[in-house]
Amino acid sequence: MNTAGLTGPLPVSIRNIYLFRALLQRNSCFRSAFVSNILGCGIDTIEHTCLLNPMILGTPLSRRLCGSEILVSFRGGDSVKIRLDASEWSMLDLDHECVSKALSGDLLERLISASTWEELLSLSGRSACVRSAVETAAELLSDPAVLAQCRQTL
Repeated sequence: MNTAGLTGPLPVSIRNIYLFRALLQRNSCFRSAFVSNILGCGIDTIEHTCLLNPMILGTPLSRRLCGSEILVSFRGGDSVKIRLDASEWSMLDLDHECVSKALSGDLLERLISASTWEELLSLSGRSACVRSAVETAAELLSDPAVLAQCRQTL
């Protein structure tokens, strides 16, 4: 998506539970970065991640889907399934501790905390993964049904 014309306040921040969950679902780089830091391993050790319980974007986030199950396949053949439950999702809205531990420090913490498109776009030049996440967020927020669900989970 062309993000060049995006300016002003974000309709919702990336720490919004619905948008964060949608980003994990739609963007494998963002998901891998999140998982690598939850597990304390390098992103280069992860071969593939798969969200096992995807939601239908634009529809309400059910209690069953409020948690996420992510299957992580490592180079060398090992795999692990991690589960974030609803109480961990609510932590995203209350503070950034869970997110800042899970995403690699300042850069992705600033991505989660950004309140304007200008902030997000300035971060996107620093990492291909962040640029990809910003583009995916822009795509998601341009969908009226997704935006409505994000606003319902504020």
